[in-house]
Amino acid sequence: MQSKDTYCYFDRDLSWLSFNERIVMEAARPGVPAKERLSFLGIFASNLDEFYRVRMPAIMALKNFPVHPNVHPNQSIKEENYNLGESGENTTGREVENVISVNAAKGSDADTDALSATDTNISSKTNVAQTALLAEVRGKIDGLQNRFGLTMLTEILPDLAMAGIDFKYNAQIPTAIDPRIQAFFFEKVAANLQMSWLEDQQIDTQTDIISDTDTQTDAQATGKEGHNKKRPRFFPENDQIYLVVSGKLSGRQGLAIIRIPSVECGRFVRLDNPRGRTKSDVWLLDDIIRMHIGQLTGKEDFVIEGSYSFKLSRDADIDYKDEYGKDLAGFIQKQVAKRNYGLATRLLYDQQMPEAILQKLRQALNCPKAALVSGGRYHNLRDLMDFPISQHKYEKWPAIRPAFMQYRQQAPFVSLLDQIAKKDLLISTPYQDYSTVLRFFNEAAIDPEVRSVAVTLYRIAPDSLIARALMSAAKNGKAVTVFVELKARFDEANNIKWARKMKAAGVKIVYSIWALKVHAKIALVKRNYAGRLHYSGIVATGNFNENTARIYADHILMTADKAMMTDIETLMLFLEKRARPESYQFFQPKKLLVAGFNLQTAFLTEINRCKRAALEGQPAMITIKLNNLEEQKLIDALYDASNAGVQIRLMVRSICRLIPGKKGMSENIVVYRLVDRYLEHARVFIFDAAGKQNMYIGSADWMNRNVYRRIEVCCPVLDPENLRTILDIVALQFADQLHLVQLTSDLQNKWMLSGSEASTQEGRWREAQFETYQYLQAQATEKLGEDLTAVKSEKTVPVPSSDENRQG
Repeated sequence: MQSKDTYCYFDRDLSWLSFNERIVMEAARPGVPAKERLSFLGIFASNLDEFYRVRMPAIMALKNFPVHPNVHPNQSIKEENYNLGESGENTTGREVENVISVNAAKGSDADTDALSATDTNISSKTNVAQTALLAEVRGKIDGLQNRFGLTMLTEILPDLAMAGIDFKYNAQIPTAIDPRIQAFFFEKVAANLQMSWLEDQQIDTQTDIISDTDTQTDAQATGKEGHNKKRPRFFPENDQIYLVVSGKLSGRQGLAIIRIPSVECGRFVRLDNPRGRTKSDVWLLDDIIRMHIGQLTGKEDFVIEGSYSFKLSRDADIDYKDEYGKDLAGFIQKQVAKRNYGLATRLLYDQQMPEAILQKLRQALNCPKAALVSGGRYHNLRDLMDFPISQHKYEKWPAIRPAFMQYRQQAPFVSLLDQIAKKDLLISTPYQDYSTVLRFFNEAAIDPEVRSVAVTLYRIAPDSLIARALMSAAKNGKAVTVFVELKARFDEANNIKWARKMKAAGVKIVYSIWALKVHAKIALVKRNYAGRLHYSGIVATGNFNENTARIYADHILMTADKAMMTDIETLMLFLEKRARPESYQFFQPKKLLVAGFNLQTAFLTEINRCKRAALEGQPAMITIKLNNLEEQKLIDALYDASNAGVQIRLMVRSICRLIPGKKGMSENIVVYRLVDRYLEHARVFIFDAAGKQNMYIGSADWMNRNVYRRIEVCCPVLDPENLRTILDIVALQFADQLHLVQLTSDLQNKWMLSGSEASTQEGRWREAQFETYQYLQAQATEKLGEDLTAVKSEKTVPVPSSDENRQG
């Protein structure tokens, strides 16, 4: 058994990259429809873009932090004076992340010896571990990009051809251009094209204005000042695709830049092909522009030699600091506007681009050499999610209306708030209809007995029905308080827009403080009944967002439990004060687990309860499903529990720093990943020891940010029926045979599929999401019959008095 001093962990960024690898694996998996395969490749590309905008700047910056000499990458380093925390948090006194490389995890001594030999000659100012990590990250990304290309060429293009679609990916530019392509170019594309000339440009450092030396010469020769044009300096937009066109201009090398207007014109053009071997051809906009470059240069003596795509990714991080003042919305709005002008973190270029052109381009863009990344002919392949194909998709599963929503169609009206007062209700999206959540807010908006509504909003839908209901509630005289998190990355502008709209409608808007994000998904309605206030509320694992609810697999608990509602009420008061948790420690949640107050302690207590049971020879098991696992104290507690004999199953979709299956440390821990049509987003925590089982659901992942720098909320699942439903769904997920992989101790994704016979009576492999849909559908049918029988004997559904209201 290892001591805590020798516990080790996967690097968080390499772990995330292994998750993105899992996305490519799903794109390559036989049986996935062609449209969905393209979507998975688009998701992979989008994820990688975000990685370069958010994580790569941090990795490159950490490379310059000092570390102790002679420290091996997988040794435990005690932090002394180094401020290495995310978002500028001072982590002094905490243990620095203990990095283990993939090679070290495999037990390879080659890297170990090389690093040790080098370490003896480096000063404490050189961070060898981070330099090695950066190299390993880049190597992993290169391998993933190659796998992406191979999947496209060997799996997806043939699949599309079988479906009658010729996707002209990497196709030769034809000498004879289809008249329909010409018409599309001149009627739609041409209006959005501009060309910038880079060759022989001189930059005036005082005015930052570029002028062409060739036009200056023309002006001197002709005496016409109009030929000496001054133009704004070319500045590539973040993640925008460009073509750099090379050629000879008056005998000298010339370079021109063309922006590809994919947002304005769409990335793909589909043409019917009745006489061809396939039914239709699909061209990328990039190649359609390449077909017409000769008509764009505007210079008769420009001889085109080649065209190559590139794009620049920029640092998207916003530095939130208290000294910026109190106008958080104004500050964020300004910073979001500047995001596209951040430092370059990646210059992604076509690997066919000649070295001389690449270096000229790099210098013109003032891009560091370290940011150069070679790629294929096309970039921004996240656009594959919008590939123009209407068939060859997953079969649609219509959202199920829960039984408690269905019987109202055949019986007198029963308020949803009244039903919540009687019994906890559970919604599992996207399998079940999200209209139940919308109804919760809609009823609150128009019910004359509702006195107040309070809710936290993290990512608001662009056309949010929930926000509109809250505005109506305020206009109808209810006291409405909405906590809007303005720092939700890449949703800041939309959240600011809705915050201002709601404020104008009379809603009280509260923002978080600079150093604290509010990620909790909670709501509270206070309603008068018989002269007393009754509380109803929501605790959810996903955002109050009707758009993401169509693709995110989450659990939403609607409850009137008095202790939980009191906790939410107190937490809302805390949020209104815009204070830090340490200044509000008199708040002691009775049932909720709240990050910053009791969440970490509660989870450690549950893990230790299971550990004690195992040491006493009693059965003990921990089952956890979440998105990310990073926080070291909680990981160490799981390692300790494993060493005590606790059987631990983890379903971790993305980042997982815990190393499973390592003798003497985690041999009783297994980690799985599930990737299918819906994004697994729910956080479920089940602790079973000595016959006592406790379950929690909520918003909290086990990341440093969730535990230390966010307000997260988890709640116990107390209703036996809801408890059984979640247990059954989780069991289905661990039994999946097609979409489940096991994360190995060397950070590999290992398919669970084995054997030659299916495990279901229908003769098909087990699929968790399909079986979850069937399970909830059967459950709704069965309960509908029970509820219809019950409602016949009830004229109304009374609200319990406050004494009868479930206290727990």
